[in-house]
Amino acid sequence: MRAARASAAGDLGRCLSGLESALQAFEQAGDLRNALSMRTNLGYVYSELGDFQRAEAALRQALVAADRMGLHDLSAAILHNLGRVLGLRGELAEAEQLERRAVDEFGRQGDPRLQGAARRYLAEILIAAGDYAAAEREATAAIDTLTVAPSLQVAALGVSSRARLGRGDAEGALRVAGVAHEALERLGEIEEGESMVRLAFAEALEQSGLREDARRTLAVAHKRLLARAHRIGEPAWRDRFLYAVPVNARILALADEWFGASPDGKPVAIESGTSSRSVIARA
Repeated sequence: MRAARASAAGDLGRCLSGLESALQAFEQAGDLRNALSMRTNLGYVYSELGDFQRAEAALRQALVAADRMGLHDLSAAILHNLGRVLGLRGELAEAEQLERRAVDEFGRQGDPRLQGAARRYLAEILIAAGDYAAAEREATAAIDTLTVAPSLQVAALGVSSRARLGRGDAEGALRVAGVAHEALERLGEIEEGESMVRLAFAEALEQSGLREDARRTLAVAHKRLLARAHRIGEPAWRDRFLYAVPVNARILALADEWFGASPDGKPVAIESGTSSRSVIARA
């Protein structure tokens, strides 16, 4: 419960500590299924904080245990998160393989929400591999599937914009990013991917020659990113969150390039504001 409350408050460091304590307690109690769920959640939170090595280790250990216990629903969730982590680590071939397995498994389970989320992760992996056409197809499939989960659909729209921009379709990228950004503003917050959606819109605006609009959009993205980072109490985790997570590091780099920034990464005349919500992965 403390981990969940910390996640809702945006303090991923305290969330992590709570999950680690819960894992230890469930293992001592012999509750292996809940221990497995905690390890899966740990892998997700490690990745959100930019510690991809620990995330991979936790998720691989969870996958072995889930397969041994015959918990196929958990196995699919672990594959889904592990594929994303490997993609962020640059191990793209295995990342794609695992994420495709997750897509297929969620389809067999009749879970369109998680199948759409897995297709979105797969699209991001394909973008990292430079296969923008395939990424756009997967992002489009995710958008179509995620009509059941509008919050996740917004993130899929952002990924679609990034794929279009990657293959040189600035007009299409701006159109899709605009839809995603409008939905984000209407919802106020989404489960995950807010920084990516705002960054995609800023970059699409820039590539379309709308420089002032791009800078206003990036300023908001930077402001909200700093606000989220400010809520992480442990400085080491805060730094990882800002500089090891690729989308966050990209926002900081663009803020430095477009606005000029002080050594702590805060651009001139931009203050931090409200935060977005962090969520614990559902297993």
